[in-house]
Amino acid sequence: LYPKHKLERTDTGRLKSDFQQWQRPERIPDVPELREILSPRPGMTFVYTDFSQIEIRIAAQESNDLWLLEILNSGEDIHAMIIADTLYPNPQTFMTAYKDPNDPKHQKALDVRSKHKGATFNILYGATAHGMAESLGISTKKAEEIITKFFSKATALRGYAAAHAKEAVETNQITTP
Repeated sequence: LYPKHKLERTDTGRLKSDFQQWQRPERIPDVPELREILSPRPGMTFVYTDFSQIEIRIAAQESNDLWLLEILNSGEDIHAMIIADTLYPNPQTFMTAYKDPNDPKHQKALDVRSKHKGATFNILYGATAHGMAESLGISTKKAEEIITKFFSKATALRGYAAAHAKEAVETNQITTP
């Protein structure tokens, strides 16, 4: 199968497929013809992998950012933890509501996580506050606050990114680890 991937009109800079289900096979509708095509032959197995926020993991590891590494190693939902730390004065209140289906603020916490999940990827891909505001449907001022708060926590990542940006300008090239 060869899905057509594209970069234009993506919210985060990640690859986007013209048929989203190729990226998320578990979401393919229950259409017998599709299931037949996407079923392995007898004795064979399809392997599906999800790199689970690989960009965040690489950024944390390469920059040795202790805040991000602590979140990644906590076993908690990465996006919920980042959102809690960057949007809420008391992160534990958000996390309690997020994890407890009986909490009266649970659905609101799920909605906030869903809406702001892209913020981390926007930041990692270097989106401006204006770009983030447009992709998340929030104000530019709120996007600026999120970016500022994120980098106030992810200080090693901020330094790492700044050093690489400076190197790119000086050498007129970009290298990857």
